[in-house]
Amino acid sequence: MANIFGRASDERQWQSPDYGVIMDRHKTVIGVKGIGSGSGTTFTAMNLAFELAETVGTTEGVTYMEGRMQPPGCRKMSDILSVDPQFRRRLSRGKTNIYKKVNWAAENQDYRGAAGRYIIVDDPENYDELDLVVAVADPLPSRIEAGIETYGKLRQLQIPVIWIVNKANPQAGIREVESFLKQKFDYRLELLPAEVFYKAEFACTQQYFIQKPRAIEKVAQHILEHNK
Repeated sequence: MANIFGRASDERQWQSPDYGVIMDRHKTVIGVKGIGSGSGTTFTAMNLAFELAETVGTTEGVTYMEGRMQPPGCRKMSDILSVDPQFRRRLSRGKTNIYKKVNWAAENQDYRGAAGRYIIVDDPENYDELDLVVAVADPLPSRIEAGIETYGKLRQLQIPVIWIVNKANPQAGIREVESFLKQKFDYRLELLPAEVFYKAEFACTQQYFIQKPRAIEKVAQHILEHNK
């Protein structure tokens, strides 16, 4: 099948964003929103992007977008990916940021204008153009308390919400958190060892390819079922 990010007749693997891009009107725009800071929003968004891309390949296309500008000192998506020299070279050439089957479109607010069938928006500022939301919570009580206002807004959305608890571990009273929020989590992403992240960066790759959270496959399948 044709590669969604470029013309089938062209022998180059990837095209620039304005050349031969298939703009699928049946897009699914997925916002990944953390309930409080430090919930693992970017972690979840990047793992979901990699997992969807591994599942659907480039025939349908997965694009990751940063939903808002990051303040100085905060790690951006490009900081995490650029530990791999292949990603840095792609950026320097000014081509579409296709890396490991995902189109990485940093700091682009035109969600519907992005190439691809599945658009992952990391920390969206508004929900107007989203088809569904993946809400991510850290079970630490202080972070739940700090994010209670965001949680309230997510509960009021008129679009589907997939509720995820990140950093699930035996010491986290997740049932207590569910009771407090009056909301059951759909999926639990386990707390990965810190060594996984160090191993990934020193190996010039991403944590997903060293060890991915087991439930991310189920989250991806949930989204694909929603899109049928």
